[in-house]
Amino acid sequence: MCVTVLCSELSCVSIAPEELQHSVYSSSTEVYKDVLRPADQQDLIFDVATSFISHGGPSHRIQPVIEALGEALDTPTTVYSMNTHTILSFPPKGMRGPPTIYTINKRGSMNFTKLPHVFKLVKDMIRAPEGTSVDNIYGELKRIEGMENAWGQYAIAASYVPAAATSAIMFFGGDWKDAAMSGVLAIIPALLLLVANKWDRLWAPLRQWPVMIAVGSLGYGAGFASKYVWHAPPEFNAFAASFTLGFFANLYAKITDDFAFNGIVAGVFIQVPGSWGIRGLLSFAYGDYERGIYWNYSMLVICVSISLAL
Repeated sequence: MCVTVLCSELSCVSIAPEELQHSVYSSSTEVYKDVLRPADQQDLIFDVATSFISHGGPSHRIQPVIEALGEALDTPTTVYSMNTHTILSFPPKGMRGPPTIYTINKRGSMNFTKLPHVFKLVKDMIRAPEGTSVDNIYGELKRIEGMENAWGQYAIAASYVPAAATSAIMFFGGDWKDAAMSGVLAIIPALLLLVANKWDRLWAPLRQWPVMIAVGSLGYGAGFASKYVWHAPPEFNAFAASFTLGFFANLYAKITDDFAFNGIVAGVFIQVPGSWGIRGLLSFAYGDYERGIYWNYSMLVICVSISLAL
């Protein structure tokens, strides 16, 4: 029999598979089931946590958000985040006996349409748990599950061509011929997208564009100033840009009580040194090993700078 062992700073808990309770979400779909279990405090925390995780809640937010929710509902909750699943542990009443264990096997990519609504629901529950009824919470979860994504698959697929063409010029210094070729080649992943039909939730609704563009522009401006005004090395340029992204995105969240990660993720896409990795691979392919090592090492250092800044 397979046994899962969870360890904290104080103790270890062995969990047999039959002791694990599973999400009301299907393992193959995100549609919230109409048949709900009794709405006690643990089930409520578990179902809201499942919605938050399945719609792409940032990994660094999962534990503090769920544990804060448990504290607000006077139900102590311990969260164990693993690569493939998340486990919630609730201590027994009277602190005697084994803990109650729930496992969430669903991990989803970020859904820009649904995740902000789930996050708002969680914040409302934490700030005023006595003012939110269980029926309203489950009703809101079902409403969120039924929301249509902001962009259809054909609109997203069509955007691949201009995105690839402009990227060839912006990130690789290509000319119009390179842009045209990149646009043509982008048709291949666009067709694969239509076949797979699984990544449309990564696109943000139009109402989120202004803050994403504004925060991304501020980050780009900080990196530009660092490079061309202060003549700093690439590692510091990435740090300055990412720190600016994080600062203004969280300032926006503080003022508007909105989701900060939307503003951060768009700017980070520009900062990630993917083109440096490609240049390193090309250098290795052409036998220029010294330059290949330089590009790949610089890419890793820049990635670390971005992480530290954020």
